[in-house]
Amino acid sequence: MDEELEKQLMVRFEKAVVLGYGSDPRRALELLEMLLQEIQESEYRGLIMLYEAFFLARDERTTEGRAKLKEVAKIWERTPEHEARMAVMDALFDEADGQASRTLRKLNRILKQYPSLWKSDDTSDLYEEVQFNRGRLLATIGDQRLALPLLEECLSFQRPKHPELYANLGICYFKAEQWEKAVENLKLALSKGLSPDYSSASHYYLGRVSYLKGALPKAMKEFEQALEDATAAGTSRKVIYDALAKSCQHLGLSEESAKYARLAKNSA
Repeated sequence: MDEELEKQLMVRFEKAVVLGYGSDPRRALELLEMLLQEIQESEYRGLIMLYEAFFLARDERTTEGRAKLKEVAKIWERTPEHEARMAVMDALFDEADGQASRTLRKLNRILKQYPSLWKSDDTSDLYEEVQFNRGRLLATIGDQRLALPLLEECLSFQRPKHPELYANLGICYFKAEQWEKAVENLKLALSKGLSPDYSSASHYYLGRVSYLKGALPKAMKEFEQALEDATAAGTSRKVIYDALAKSCQHLGLSEESAKYARLAKNSA
C-alpha cells in the first residue's frame, strides 16, 4: 500500500476508533465499513473487522460481534500476534456481556502469555490496547490504587486519548487525595465530551473536591449537574442525593436537605 494512502487511512481509522470508544459506536461502525470497502489486504481488513466486532458489542449487538470475530479468524493466519489480537477482543466481549471482572482476568493472562509481543514496535498498539483497558477496568471496578499507574502510562501512548481516560485519571487522583490533579483531569475530560455516565461521575467528584475545600455553592452546582447526567444515563443517583443532602445541611437549607436525604434513602 502507498505510504501516503496508508497514513490517510490510518487517520480515518483512528477517528473511527475514538468515536467507537466514545458515545457513537454506530457512527464508528459506518466509518469502519467504508474503510473496509477500500482495503483488500487481509492484514488490514482483519484489524478493521476486529474493531467492528468490538463496537458491535458496545452497541449491544454481541452476537453479531462474535460472528465478525469468527470472520477475522478465517482470513488471518494463525500467528501469536493474531491470536493475541483476537483474544483481546474476545475478552472485551465479556465486558459487553456484563462480565467486567472476567475481562480483566483475561487481559492479565494475555499480558503474561505473549511477553515477546510487547517488545516489538509492530504490536505497540496492541500493548496499548491491553494496558488502556486494564487501567480502565481497574478504575471502574474499584481498585484505583492499581489503576493509577496504568492510566498514567496511557498518557505516553500513541493511541488517541479518549475522554474517559482523563475522567478515570481524575477519579483515581481524587481517591489518592491529589486534589489538584483530580480537578485538572476531570475538567479536561468534560471539555472533550463524555457520555452521560462518565460526565455524571466527573461532576460528582469535582463537587466532592469543592465540598472538601468548603466551596459549598460550587459543590452544589457540580452535584446538580451530576444528578442531571445520572438521570440521562440511567445510573444510580444515591451517592449524589447524599452529597446534595449534606451540602444543603451545611448551607442551612433544612427542607432541601431533608428532601435529598429521603431521595437517597429510597434510591437503589
